[in-house]
Amino acid sequence: VLNAAEIGATLIVPLATPERLVGYIEAFRHVDQSFTRDEVFVAESIGAHVSLAIENAAAYERARFAADHDPVTDLLNHRALQERLTLEFERCRQAGLPLSVAMIDLNSFKEFNDRFGHQTGDEVLKAIGQAIAAAAPSGASVSRYGGDEFTLLMPGYERAQAGVVIDAIHEQVRRFNAAHD
Repeated sequence: VLNAAEIGATLIVPLATPERLVGYIEAFRHVDQSFTRDEVFVAESIGAHVSLAIENAAAYERARFAADHDPVTDLLNHRALQERLTLEFERCRQAGLPLSVAMIDLNSFKEFNDRFGHQTGDEVLKAIGQAIAAAAPSGASVSRYGGDEFTLLMPGYERAQAGVVIDAIHEQVRRFNAAHD
């Protein structure tokens, strides 16, 4: 480790993806030393490889998110719900815990879409999904089941506890409707 008075040469190699600068590789030399061309080349090569690895990891995460989430609401999609339901059911069964599952359906949503258009309908679905997620308890999973249907998995919740959550969600949606009438 060099202290500031001992640093003579500094080599900074940016780590960049096509979207953004993500960091730097920094190397330091003593006051009387500099970096050779070969060392700069190696540092830049390492930087390019690290940048590519960062970009690949980010692309993988984007693809994974897209595979598991509904593009309109960013909630879990039907496929991811099926996986989560299987996992939660087995986990709760082994632990002897209850598992409550609530299906939430928006009444007359087709008529809403016909009247106001699908873009507005998508905005409403997103807002309703956010309201459901905000009211959902910690550890719950919220998903968009289908067109105007949502599912809420509540591991560890008895029927009465789940009913309190559903009442809170109903109130959130009622407030949303009142604010947008």
